[in-house]
Order: sequence, then C-alpha cells, then structure tokens
Amino acid sequence: MIKDGITGFLAKDDPDSWYKALSTAIRDKTSREGCVKKAKEYIKNYHSEKACVERIKEQMPEISAPIDNYLPCKPKAYSRRANN
Repeated sequence: MIKDGITGFLAKDDPDSWYKALSTAIRDKTSREGCVKKAKEYIKNYHSEKACVERIKEQMPEISAPIDNYLPCKPKAYSRRANN
C-alpha cells in the first residue's frame, strides 16, 4: 500500500497533482530515498515469502503442528516375506 510521502508519491487524476508528485520525487532526494527505504521495509515485512508463511502459520496453526498429531495411529511395521 502506498502512503503519500512515506512509501511513495500519490497523484490525483489531474496534471497539477502529477506535476507536484513528480517534482517532489525528482527534486527532493531525502524524501525520495526515505520513500524507497520505507517501501522496501514494508514489502519485506508484509509481502516477503517469510512474512507470508508466518501469516499462514498464524491463521492456520495446524499447518505447523507435528504430523503425529494428525495420524490416527502409528504406522504398522511391515515384514518382508520371501517369495517362494
């Protein structure tokens, strides 16, 4: 999600708004670099593979539970028979 002046520069659907947003992005190096840094942090914290897996595990704890909790019984040992 873009937050104006924090993770990017938003513009309305008119030339003056676009001019202001683009001028700020071009001329204000500190603001531009700050937006890039915050946007990368946001993506890492909310949309990286790790963040997505953590959200899934929080919402579906059964996924990360040990498999033994879901087996009705322990598998039987199989014996080998000689084929004669």
